[in-house]
Amino acid sequence: MLLQRVVVFVQRVRAYLILLALLLASVALMQLDNERQLRGLTALTLVGVGAMHSLFGGFPNPIALRQENELLHRLNTELMLEVIQLRRARAENEQLRQLSNLRALVPYGFIPAEIVGLTVGQLRNYAVLDKGSADGVQVGMPVVTTAGLLGRVFDVSAHYAIVELLENRDVRIAVRLEKSGAEGILAWEGTVGRFLLHYIPTSVPVQAGERVLTASSSDRFPPDIPVGTVYAVEREPASGFYRIHVVPVIPYQVLRHVAVLQHVPHPERRLLEQRLRKLGRE
Repeated sequence: MLLQRVVVFVQRVRAYLILLALLLASVALMQLDNERQLRGLTALTLVGVGAMHSLFGGFPNPIALRQENELLHRLNTELMLEVIQLRRARAENEQLRQLSNLRALVPYGFIPAEIVGLTVGQLRNYAVLDKGSADGVQVGMPVVTTAGLLGRVFDVSAHYAIVELLENRDVRIAVRLEKSGAEGILAWEGTVGRFLLHYIPTSVPVQAGERVLTASSSDRFPPDIPVGTVYAVEREPASGFYRIHVVPVIPYQVLRHVAVLQHVPHPERRLLEQRLRKLGRE
């Protein structure tokens, strides 16, 4: 701390010290009559003044260094934020570009939306969209990305919608295996990014990597939308069915732009299915 104060003091009085040295040299020159001595003292004075200027000029200025460091830190922070914004914009542009191609993939109209909130729990997970009934969103509409199914609209207000994500203990989806066409029920097993596919008999060939799609046996979702991929197959020891582990097509945690398909389950069919389930419980 003391050294820093000395350096600051020297920086401030540097010009006065050089001026004092020049005045002393001038007085000394005036006292000399010998021409050779005058030339020697003049050269010595110039060398001394130069050395003094170089010496004092070589001291770092702590105030200037601190200001320079603050400036560099601010510039570095601004550049870092700019890089983050550019990366985010590039990712958003890619998602939007893919969504623009979604119309050719499905025979339904869709409403582009953005995820503005997530509610994550141990048993139920939901997302909040920035579109609602004023934009044409209705309860029961599927929510998808270009990679596949994300969930369905659970509730709506005028300008927002709640999406019931697939990672929800209350969600059951009728699906089929892409190669064999065998149909079963997909349910979340309670672990992030892990689902179980039930009721596929062991007589059906199943391999890891096979895609799982929505089935046409249910009107809840349009058929043939990718839901996930088989990553492990086990045989149930006490039954003739597999225990098939499935991973989703894309984690919902990394999504921002989605599309709400303008598909609503037919009310007459839903009513008949509800009556059938009610009779099965009696």
